[in-house]
Amino acid sequence: MLLEERHGNSRAVFKALKLRQVNRRELFGKDVGEAALGDTAIQGHLAAFKSGGFSAAGAGLGTFVTLA
Repeated sequence: MLLEERHGNSRAVFKALKLRQVNRRELFGKDVGEAALGDTAIQGHLAAFKSGGFSAAGAGLGTFVTLA
């Protein structure tokens, strides 16, 4: 029974220390907000939203030009 009391007490202390660490992180953590859609930090990060014009697959205008 003494062993169970010891482990129960150490678990409570461990849990209290863990909660204190979480609260400290929230207290001293950096306030980082989300970037707006147009203000991304990396160029090309949202490449799916950029328009590349109307280009079709193929050789482009070189298809219609003949070299003599």
